[in-house]
Amino acid sequence: MELFKKTPNLNFMAQRVWAFWLSGILVAVSALLLGFKGLNLGLDFTGGVQLTANCASEPNYANLRAYLASLKVVASVQRVSAEGQLVIRAKMPKGMEASELAAKVVKQLPAKSRIEQVARIGGQASKQMLLDGFIAAIIALIGTIIYVAVRFEWHFGLAAAIALFHDPMIILGVFSVTGLEFDLIALVAVLTIIGYSLNDTIVIYDRARENFFKYPRLDADAVLNLSVNQTLSRTIMLSGTTLAVVVSMLVLGGALLKGFSVALLVGIIVGTYSSVYIAGSLALTLGLSRAALTSRADNWFTRPSSRGQDY
Repeated sequence: MELFKKTPNLNFMAQRVWAFWLSGILVAVSALLLGFKGLNLGLDFTGGVQLTANCASEPNYANLRAYLASLKVVASVQRVSAEGQLVIRAKMPKGMEASELAAKVVKQLPAKSRIEQVARIGGQASKQMLLDGFIAAIIALIGTIIYVAVRFEWHFGLAAAIALFHDPMIILGVFSVTGLEFDLIALVAVLTIIGYSLNDTIVIYDRARENFFKYPRLDADAVLNLSVNQTLSRTIMLSGTTLAVVVSMLVLGGALLKGFSVALLVGIIVGTYSSVYIAGSLALTLGLSRAALTSRADNWFTRPSSRGQDY
């Protein structure tokens, strides 16, 4: 907290041109990567097989994963109970049958281990999950526009929605360029980042609305700049503490949490950047005006909080 005794005075709005260029390039590159290279979709979205094994003793997980990789089987291996039960979810190469994979796996497990269940994960159900995830993201964006437009002003609502589209696009671009597996928990991370980034953006918008009333002689650029600077301590502390947890997951969480951790890591960085540099700047570029915002003060739902009522 000693770092934030004084409110900084950084001119964020003056940097909006280069910020727009940087974001435009990143989003365009991400779109091209998704169009031409696509995503390395995980088992949740492509279908495959799930093996449930009961081990007589603790297996060597590193050796088992290395063996599956040598068979060109993309798989996750997870212990599900202390009694030695583990689940292997695998996306197999063409020509390999589930029974063949089960026979090979059981030979790599400790003696007297057995495969208890072999279940197929259908491709049709997986495609439905991917579609449902896409629909969930679209609903989140539409809900954002409606809420922020009603609660604040439509320029803010549209700017927030564009900023939220910007964040998941860059996350997906990182997954595409790195070839990391994009599975259901990675999708959950992307949806989580939409909420995380929106929360940060709303805090800045709320302070901007207060400052429009509190400082009637300041122009819109100065009000947005002041608002970002006043909330910068919160933004940095929130992002810093969250990143500490996510980095710990990335380093210590193992292969199963890698996609989830990377999506959160990239999303927090990009979401913080978009809240500070993009959301407010976009509202100004779209024509945000003091008159449109202050004229709504008589509505209980859009009225600023008491901190901004000394105007």
